[in-house]
Amino acid sequence: MKLTVKPLVLAVLMACTLPAAWAAETTGPVQATQQPASVKVTEQAVAKAVYELAYSPSQNEVFVMAPVFKTDLESGKKPQVVRLNGDTLKIEGATDLPSAGFGTVLDEANHTLYVGTHNSTVIAYDTETNKVKGEIPLAGKETDKKTGKTNYIWMRKISGCISPA
Repeated sequence: MKLTVKPLVLAVLMACTLPAAWAAETTGPVQATQQPASVKVTEQAVAKAVYELAYSPSQNEVFVMAPVFKTDLESGKKPQVVRLNGDTLKIEGATDLPSAGFGTVLDEANHTLYVGTHNSTVIAYDTETNKVKGEIPLAGKETDKKTGKTNYIWMRKISGCISPA
């Protein structure tokens, strides 16, 4: 799959299409003088599939999740966070994750990418060292003895950052 996202393209497109009426609310009547945005699209083969991205302006890197499929799991392959150069989208590295990631939030100040999982955990990934800091369980599991079904029995509130183990 090719990733065809240029960092900040979405922000630029959104900023270029703000309605002139919005500005008029605070500055009086405004003539619409918007110019079409010039966007350069860069494509780069990254993985079979990619999703969930976060851009780090200070590092000029894009972090994307590369999932694994059933055949990948059977061969021992793990889901990864892949680091891409923010200008060229060339792969600069990849790190295996303990669980498949869905949903990302970047804490730029603390160089931490938080990755939500379907296992009711959050993975903390250090964007400077490119290592997993840890995985935080958000819910405890309880197995129903009659049905064998696993239930999640509590949620955890997290504040602050995770420090490396």
